[in-house]
Amino acid sequence: MQDIVHNINLNLSQPNNFEYIHIMQGDYNTEKVIVTLFNGNKLYTVDAQKACLQGSTSNGGLIIQDDLKISTDKHQVTFDITKEMSSCSGELTCNIVFSSDNQKKSTFPFVIKNTADITGQTPVSVLTTISDYVDRAEKAALDAEKTLKDKADKDHKHTKSDITDFPTLGTASSKDVATRGNASASQVVMGNDTRLSDTRKASDVHDWAKASTKPTYTASEVGAYTKTETDTKLNGKANSSHTHTKSQITDFPTSMPANGGDSSTVNGHTVNSDVPANAKFIDYSKDDINTLLTIEPDINGGTVVGGSVLNGEVTNLDTLRTSLRNSRSFVGSVQGLNNWQNLISVRHRNGVDDGTNYGMYIRADMTDVTDPKGASLVWDRDYQSGGVNKWQGERTILDSGNYELYAATKDHNHSKILDSGDNSELTFGYSKAGVTTSDFTSLACWCGTELRCVDKAQFATANHNHSKILDSNDSRELTFAYSKTGMNSSDYNWLAAWNGNELRAVNKSHFAASNHNHDGRYAKILQGGNTAGGGSVSISLPTREYWIIQIQGTCRYNSSSPTTGTVRGFIYGYGKDLYQVIDAKFISVSVSGNTITISQSGWISSSDGAFGACLLQLG
Repeated sequence: MQDIVHNINLNLSQPNNFEYIHIMQGDYNTEKVIVTLFNGNKLYTVDAQKACLQGSTSNGGLIIQDDLKISTDKHQVTFDITKEMSSCSGELTCNIVFSSDNQKKSTFPFVIKNTADITGQTPVSVLTTISDYVDRAEKAALDAEKTLKDKADKDHKHTKSDITDFPTLGTASSKDVATRGNASASQVVMGNDTRLSDTRKASDVHDWAKASTKPTYTASEVGAYTKTETDTKLNGKANSSHTHTKSQITDFPTSMPANGGDSSTVNGHTVNSDVPANAKFIDYSKDDINTLLTIEPDINGGTVVGGSVLNGEVTNLDTLRTSLRNSRSFVGSVQGLNNWQNLISVRHRNGVDDGTNYGMYIRADMTDVTDPKGASLVWDRDYQSGGVNKWQGERTILDSGNYELYAATKDHNHSKILDSGDNSELTFGYSKAGVTTSDFTSLACWCGTELRCVDKAQFATANHNHSKILDSNDSRELTFAYSKTGMNSSDYNWLAAWNGNELRAVNKSHFAASNHNHDGRYAKILQGGNTAGGGSVSISLPTREYWIIQIQGTCRYNSSSPTTGTVRGFIYGYGKDLYQVIDAKFISVSVSGNTITISQSGWISSSDGAFGACLLQLG
């Protein structure tokens, strides 16, 4: 016989959504249950050594089935419906137990419900279960369709143009690689090619390169001239140091000014033409020129040399700045400002025109060289703004010897900071022992521009709790009272429901009570049919509605010792394209167009037995 398979989902961390498996009392060894395991909403992987089924009957009996089969992916277990299970009356409450040497885990319970026989009308509880089957099947199909809609096949492939960041390959990418040994002329040379080694065979080296003494080369072998060739080329050449007679100078002038006379031009310039009429040509020695360009050592008396003036000893910065404005550009030393000063002063147009308005100087104390700050270079800038001459003020030039006096090093740190409000010193003590809420009154918070304090009373402590919450819509105070006595359905009108973002109220009228039943609004008979003697029943299916067909009857089978058997089954589906057969006995099903045909099948007597089929439309 063909096995009947029940597929259910069981959870190890929360109650199961699917709780019932329906079987016919007395059937055994023809049905099995495949259990898919979950931990919450994720697949559970079995990590135990063995799995067993434990069940208790309505009258307190115990049923155990050991060594359940665990799937290779560790997500499923399988067990058989045994004769012991199907012989129980009523309900059999079961769970799956996983155990190892020192651990045990169990699923939340589920129920195997034995149905004695189907006679007359189908029990409402069975119709409810079948309706649940339909709902779950539709939901599973829709979920699978949504999940797979935008997914690629597992074994799909891409072309190179589909890969957006495929690298641009060089010419070597089109070459083959040698499987072993050295590459050929058309292959790519790998790093292990023996020809890339620094060593060479003696046969690869010329004999002259292996001689024991340095070889002798001829001039022609190295591209040089012979001695004879060199002498020939040097013959007729002048020595590097030689003289000429006047006759050997081809452009020697024919006449020159008389001794003591004036030349008409000097270095190409003509007097009274491009040389001023009062210009004088004076001979100066090198020492004379140096004297003109240098200020004499003694400047205390305001000596004027070469157009530069420094008026006596510099007593303060104002004196210095006045002197520099009245002088030409200057490089030298001056006495004053407590010590001798090395000084560089630059004036606009060298002080000839408006140098009194624009300039700059750099100075350094000549004698104080031990103190980094005293030995620093300082400078000032003279400029004019709005018709007024101004000095910007002296500033220190930073260098490797003094920068630490003005700037922090890159690895510096601070042990204190100043409060920007009252300049009080603040410290950080993160490594000190922690404090409790009684040890402080304020917390630090960042307000976007600075660290400010906020009173601790504005925050809840770590161990606080809430007795009320505020409704986000109308700000009403709501409470939780889970420990109070439970309510009956007449005590409330609303239930709590989670919509994915918030907890909302839903009217209880949307749900059926535990003792509800169904009338013609939910399931109604559309059509039916009966047959006898191994015949068949054909029923037209609704096109866009959920439906259930119930099959019920008897037959004779096993010709050697005829026995009466039960013909039964349920078929549920949607329209004509989607259907499923459950709890089937001695029937076969086929669909053609909008018509479904149910026939007796199996080893039965064609002249005995009869069965009927009834189509129910689900509301």
